[in-house]
Amino acid sequence: MNILFDLYTTQFFIGGGSEYIRRVFYALLDEIKEKHSEIHIVALIDTSLGKFAYKDLSPESLKENVIDIGDLKDSSLKEILVTKCIDKVFIGCAQYWGSFDIHNLNCPVVCVIHDLCNEEYDKNKIDEYVHLNNFKFLLRYKFHMLRHGKKHLKNIPLIIEQAKINPNFHIITVSNYSKDSIAYNFDYSSDKIEVLYSPERINIYKEEIDTPLLQKLLDSKKRYYLMLNANREMKNPNKAFHAFERYQELSGKDIYLVTTGCKESKFKRHIALPYLSDSDLVQVMKHCYALLFPSYFEGFGYPPLEAMSYGKPVLASNVTSMPEVLGEAPVYFSPFYETEIFRALSKLTEDNYECFVEKSKSQYAIIKKRQEVDLTRLISLILCGI
Repeated sequence: MNILFDLYTTQFFIGGGSEYIRRVFYALLDEIKEKHSEIHIVALIDTSLGKFAYKDLSPESLKENVIDIGDLKDSSLKEILVTKCIDKVFIGCAQYWGSFDIHNLNCPVVCVIHDLCNEEYDKNKIDEYVHLNNFKFLLRYKFHMLRHGKKHLKNIPLIIEQAKINPNFHIITVSNYSKDSIAYNFDYSSDKIEVLYSPERINIYKEEIDTPLLQKLLDSKKRYYLMLNANREMKNPNKAFHAFERYQELSGKDIYLVTTGCKESKFKRHIALPYLSDSDLVQVMKHCYALLFPSYFEGFGYPPLEAMSYGKPVLASNVTSMPEVLGEAPVYFSPFYETEIFRALSKLTEDNYECFVEKSKSQYAIIKKRQEVDLTRLISLILCGI
C-alpha cells in the first residue's frame, strides 16, 4: 500500500498544525519500520516554494531516509495520485488544502481539521475587533478581503463537500470544541467526526543555550511570567501587556513578563526575547514562574500543556478549546477584558502557588495518557483502514 502523506503544510512555518504533522509523520515511520514493511510513504511537498520550516523534512533529509517524494512543482495532485499508485491520503492540516483539486481524492482519505479559526474570526468579527484601534491595518485587511474574495474561507467547505461524496473520507479533529464548530458552521453531522487529541510535539533538548539574552535572563534568577508569540495579535498580547504592567505596579512585586516573538520591550519590566529554538523554548518554560496564555482562539493549544508538563501554573483564556483541554488546572479569565487578566494575575499567590503546581501536573498526566491513546488510534487509521 502507498500512502500519500501531507508534508506540504509543514513548509510554511513552525506552528501547531505543522508540529502535529511532524509528530505523526515520525510515529508513522516507526510503526511501518517495525510492523508494516509492505507499506510505503510518499511525502507530498512543493519544492517550487523554496522553503522548508523543518530541515529534517526537507527533500534532502527525506531522500536520506529513503522516503519517496511527490513534488507539486512537477506534477498536479491528480498526477501524483496516479503515477505514485496512491492507495490512501493523509491530510494533516486541511486548512491549507483549498488550492488543490481535491475532487480527485476518490481513494480512502484520513483528513485532520484542526479548527475553523478563519471561519470563526470572520463570523464573529474577531479580526476587526482586534485591529479596531489600528486604522491603517484595518483598511489593509478589508482591502485584502475584497480583493481576494475571502479565499481563505473556501478551504474547509471543499473538504466537507468531498467528505459527503466519498464514503471512505474520515474527518478527524483535535478537540470537542473544534468538532462542535465544524458541525455548527457546516452541514456535516458531528457523528461522522472523530476527536483525537493532538500528540505531544517533538522537543529537541540540550543543556547549552542558543540565545544570549535568554542565558542572561536565566543567570539573573529573575522571577518571570512567560507569554509566547507576543508578536501575533490574535494571541492577545496587548491586553496582557497593559494588565501585567498595572498588576506589577500595584502589587510592587519583583516580577517580570518575558515574551517570545516581540521585537522590543513594551514597558519597564517586559523582557522581549526573539523566537527561540526548541531547546531554548524548553529552557525558558522550565524556569518561568507561570505561563500567561491570553489567546482569543485555540483549536487545541500546545503551550499550556507543555508548561503543565514542567509543573508550571497556567493563567489562560476561558474560551474555545482551552477549558476542555486544560480542565480545572488554570486560573481562567476572559481574554476580552484587561481587568479579567489583572484579576487572574492577582489570584495566583504564594499561598496557593503549590496547589496550582499540583493541578498542572495532574491535568497534564490525564491529557498525556489521552494523547498517547489517540496517536495510536490515528496511526491505526492511516495504516489499516477506516
